[in-house]
Amino acid sequence: MLLKFRIDRSLSDQYSLNATELSSQLSNLADVLYILLTIRYLYFLLQSLKPNPQAAFAKIVVRDGARE
Repeated sequence: MLLKFRIDRSLSDQYSLNATELSSQLSNLADVLYILLTIRYLYFLLQSLKPNPQAAFAKIVVRDGARE
């Protein structure tokens, strides 16, 4: 009975340690995903601020077509 208690206790200690490590790893993963999403958001924000030459060309074509 005492041996079984020691085995159960050592297993529970091992599982609690693994749960702590897992929690730490998930927290690190969440931080990495947050950083990647922030970088992706900033990239798309900068892309939207950059002038688009195709859109300018389309405006010129529409204006020229209206003149004719």
